[in-house]
Amino acid sequence: MSYSEHYIDSHHFTYGASHFRGGQLPSIKSLLNKQLVRVRGYQKFIPEYPQVRCLPLEFFYTCYHCICAMDAKLFEDITNRGSRSLAWASWLALVTPYPESYMLQQLEQIIEKNSDYSDFYILTMAIRRLEEQTPECQETADMFSEYGSFITLLPRIKIPLRPSPTEHYFKQRRHRAETIANIYKNKGTDTAIAYIKSLPVQEEDMDYKEWLRLQALREEHQHKNSSFLAKLLHHTT
Repeated sequence: MSYSEHYIDSHHFTYGASHFRGGQLPSIKSLLNKQLVRVRGYQKFIPEYPQVRCLPLEFFYTCYHCICAMDAKLFEDITNRGSRSLAWASWLALVTPYPESYMLQQLEQIIEKNSDYSDFYILTMAIRRLEEQTPECQETADMFSEYGSFITLLPRIKIPLRPSPTEHYFKQRRHRAETIANIYKNKGTDTAIAYIKSLPVQEEDMDYKEWLRLQALREEHQHKNSSFLAKLLHHTT
C-alpha cells in the first residue's frame, strides 16, 4: 500500500535531504563539521534573520524552517520519502532544541519495519538522543547539541502547512472539469476560457510560496503590525 502524505507542502521540507549521501558516521561528521564552522562564523547575524540573510547559513535556515513547521504528521511524511529523507529527519531530531516523543516512536517503528536501518548510524544516534541514552560518540553528540543551540537564537514559531486535499476537494475538481467541458462543447473556446478565469483560486491549488504570502498578509492584518511570523513568511517566499 502506497503512503499518502498528510500535507500538500511536505516536499518543501525535504530539501535538506539532498545534502546526505549516506547515514554513516564519517559522512555525517563531515557534514556536521562543515555546517558548524559556518554557523560559528556567522552566528552574530543569526538573530537578525529574516531581515538579514547570509548565504553560508542557507542550510541552517532550512533546519530552522523545518523545526518550526514540524509536527508528528510532517515528520512521518519526511521519513517516508526514502533513505536520504530519513537521514534528514534523523538530523533534525538530533539538532532540534525541542525533541518530541513522536520522533522516537516513528524512528523506532522504521527499524522494526526494516531491520536494514538498524545499522543506519544517524538514525540510531537520533534514537539514542531521544531516549536520553549515552551517545556512542560523545564528540559528535556535543557538536549536534551546539548546532541546535544556535537555533534557539531565533523565535520558536509555527510555520503553517496545508493538509492534503479531502475527497470533497477532488469531487469539486471533477465537477468543475465537467462544467468546463460542457461549456467548451456547447458555447466554444472563448466562453470556456472566460469561465475558467472567473473561477476563484482554491488555496489547495496555490503554489506554496504564493499561499505563504497570503498567510503573511492575514498575519499582518490580524496583529495590525508586522509580526516575526509575517516577516518570516514574506522572506520565505
